[in-house]
Amino acid sequence: MKSKGIKVKRGKSKRFSSKPQRKKNNILKIIVFIIILCVIAFVGYSVLAPILDVLNNPKKEDIPEITTPAVVTTVITNKSDGTTVTTPSETQEEKEEVVAFYLNVSALTDINALTTALDSIPKAPLLYNAVVIPLKSSGGAINYATTSELSISAKSNKGTIPLADILQAVKSKGYEPIAQIDMLQDNIYPQTFGDTSYTINGSGSRWYDNAIDKGGKLWLSPFASGTKTYLSEITNEVNTAGFTNIIFTGAVFPPFRQSDLNQITNPVKSVDRYTAITDLLTDVVSDLPESNPAVTVSVSDIFAGKADVLKPEIVSVPFYVEFDIPTLGKKITVGEVVTDIEKLTNTEKFRAAIKQLQELYPTLEFTPVLSRNGLTDEDLAECDMLCDEYNLVNLFVK
Repeated sequence: MKSKGIKVKRGKSKRFSSKPQRKKNNILKIIVFIIILCVIAFVGYSVLAPILDVLNNPKKEDIPEITTPAVVTTVITNKSDGTTVTTPSETQEEKEEVVAFYLNVSALTDINALTTALDSIPKAPLLYNAVVIPLKSSGGAINYATTSELSISAKSNKGTIPLADILQAVKSKGYEPIAQIDMLQDNIYPQTFGDTSYTINGSGSRWYDNAIDKGGKLWLSPFASGTKTYLSEITNEVNTAGFTNIIFTGAVFPPFRQSDLNQITNPVKSVDRYTAITDLLTDVVSDLPESNPAVTVSVSDIFAGKADVLKPEIVSVPFYVEFDIPTLGKKITVGEVVTDIEKLTNTEKFRAAIKQLQELYPTLEFTPVLSRNGLTDEDLAECDMLCDEYNLVNLFVK
């Protein structure tokens, strides 16, 4: 920086001076001294300025390197096109997005049928990385080669493929195997073990959901201790085989008519009857600390007030909510609130159902289970994008 210096204004000597000559000499000395000080100040600043600049602004290489914690990133794969997005994560554990496809019971006829079913899983519009296998299906059939003595006695053992072979076949195709076990929609087991069914007051005879000649069926009762024994035996067998994820379905009461409620022995008319199902589920999963159990509930049952198992304050397992869009009808009715969805597209109906569900249960975390019934590939892709919009990480398709 160039110094401006100090300008010294030289005054003219007065024509008439009364001061002696010595005083003039002193003034001259003072002027010379000031000039010398200015020179020293200028030279000193020129030399010291760079030094001060270095001291006040050290070079980058002189700054000690500060080590900061590494930012861990999570790679999320888009379900529709396979593209990846890397986002920061606060934890080092990477959580992979699960996009699961449900197999039909027919896929478990034999190992060849299973292989064919796995090869037939659609590659678009979604990229599936897991499959859901109906090991115990609605109706009560056990669809694998079970060793359960209770199942064998009840003749519910309908499958021929060992669990180990099912696991190996699924994993060899690059999919994560997820087990599905239906809980109470079982009309096989109660035929042999009558104490696990609903019974009629007084007679003790078993209750059917309709006249037998009209296809009436038995149901497993959550009030019966034998029901818990049977479900625990099947569930433990599946868990021991190596399935790290088990989804329970059919945690429901039968569609009782008023006449049924009046004749059934068990307290099905009680306002807190839901505790029979929630307690049963809690007991069954208590022995599965590492199996990541979950329970499925229908969004239609939720809107109709029939989702007895949907008690987040009691049930500690995750909830999977089934959406069968065509069955939603023309309107979504929740209490006195009616939402007209007749003219909406399938995606818009899906949005309306999610929105209504979140208004009912603002803090509920759930995984959507979307039925392909009535949906096109374009609908599936749009519903997938809608899940991302609502921060629903996983998507299951059946």
